[in-house]
Amino acid sequence: MKNGRIITALSVFLLVLSLIGTIFLADNIASKIFNAVTVVTAVAGAIALFVQFKKDKQINEASFIFDFSASFYDQYNCSDIVQLLDDYADKKVDTIDYDKNIAIIVRYMQWIESIGAIIDEKTIQLKSIDQVLGYRFFIIVNNKEIQEKELIPYRLHYIGTFKLYKKWYEYKKSQNLPVPLEESSLHLYKEFDELIEKYK
Repeated sequence: MKNGRIITALSVFLLVLSLIGTIFLADNIASKIFNAVTVVTAVAGAIALFVQFKKDKQINEASFIFDFSASFYDQYNCSDIVQLLDDYADKKVDTIDYDKNIAIIVRYMQWIESIGAIIDEKTIQLKSIDQVLGYRFFIIVNNKEIQEKELIPYRLHYIGTFKLYKKWYEYKKSQNLPVPLEESSLHLYKEFDELIEKYK
């Protein structure tokens, strides 16, 4: 916003200066100055628009991430299961009782699939959502019990999740960021690469 104001003020100043110049200088010199200032003003205006567009894009992206994160609790109602998965990750419990929680696990996985679609369509970048959504992603997909009872048996229903995992895991490693439950990473599944290759 501050940069935009500076550019606007500078553009107005140059226009006023060129108009004053046309009054006191010879016609050919005044015309050249006026043309030059017009070009500079047009370029400055384009830069101001670009800066504002970038700022708006960042605001819209932040708003989208906030809303999408909130949907995890409001629309998908996953607060209880995330607490259980968190306890599992911290070794406070040794099972998540898959049969008891199957309905909410499937809802959680639907939320993950929707993230996969958003990333696949390049609507948003992983680096933008990693800090807010990354932990919730990895504590379920790297959960051994979830893998054995849901992800692997029904893998053809979770192609988006598998593809997203590959991208997100590689992003984490490229940034030297920790991966929750890395010891049971989804990519260790023996047919992981084959599945990704088949449906890429």
